[in-house]
Amino acid sequence: MHKHKESFIRLEKAVKALMKENEVLKNRVFELEKGIEVMRSEHKEMFVENQELKNINNQLKIANALDGNPEHRKLMKLKINQLIKEVDLCMAEIKNISL
Repeated sequence: MHKHKESFIRLEKAVKALMKENEVLKNRVFELEKGIEVMRSEHKEMFVENQELKNINNQLKIANALDGNPEHRKLMKLKINQLIKEVDLCMAEIKNISL
């Protein structure tokens, strides 16, 4: 009988140790989840900033092309072609609406 009591006490200690470890792990998971949320927020902010910088960069390239910078002439030609296609599409839409 004494042997069973000792086994039970050891088992109880082991369960308590596992419960403590479980609490520590739960806290760690909670901390990691908070860290993930912070990093997601930072990632989103950096993504938005990156998009803004890309737009600014494109605008600067177009401005340089308008200045006559030979390096950006091809870009300017592509941009003009894109704008012409957009105007053509708008004109086609107007024709379709008026029919």
